[in-house]
Amino acid sequence: MNPTSITIPSRAVFAGATRRILGMHDEWDTPFHHFISLTWDGTALEPSTVVAITTDIHPSGHPLLMERAARKELARDLPVPYAYAFLHEVWAVTLDPNASPAERDELDRVALRRELDQHPDRHELAVACCVDIHGRLWTATKQRGTEHDGIDEHFYGDPDTAPGGSFITALRAVADLAKQART
Repeated sequence: MNPTSITIPSRAVFAGATRRILGMHDEWDTPFHHFISLTWDGTALEPSTVVAITTDIHPSGHPLLMERAARKELARDLPVPYAYAFLHEVWAVTLDPNASPAERDELDRVALRRELDQHPDRHELAVACCVDIHGRLWTATKQRGTEHDGIDEHFYGDPDTAPGGSFITALRAVADLAKQART
């Protein structure tokens, strides 16, 4: 397929797909994260494959698992994915903007030890992150046990100004594999 012939889904289409992926999260404390490929036929963005990653696997191993799954799918006679998503639960702490460098450093250490679930100011989120072959990022989150039942969404059209992290970097890497497979 010629890369110049690729139609690009609108932000609304991608936001809807990301919300639907987050909607797959219908129970808390599940033993799985979900790595999802999505195809685009010019009119609809649909999940193609879903790979369950058990929560006992350390997050540092997720990028390699995502890459292996993407390569395996790309080697099969299936439509080439247009985007990839990762659906998972996370613990988060909202740090006071006026926190000292020492407080920030301590929170970083707690996060690295994977102990945010023990922090008194913790909250639990379900997060869907989706990256397309152009590097655009959509995120959708919902918080457990709050009066706010809505979904918080963000769109980042420029990869250089979007959040990073290992999951986002891995999604970008597999989306790039799919982009290369289109040429």
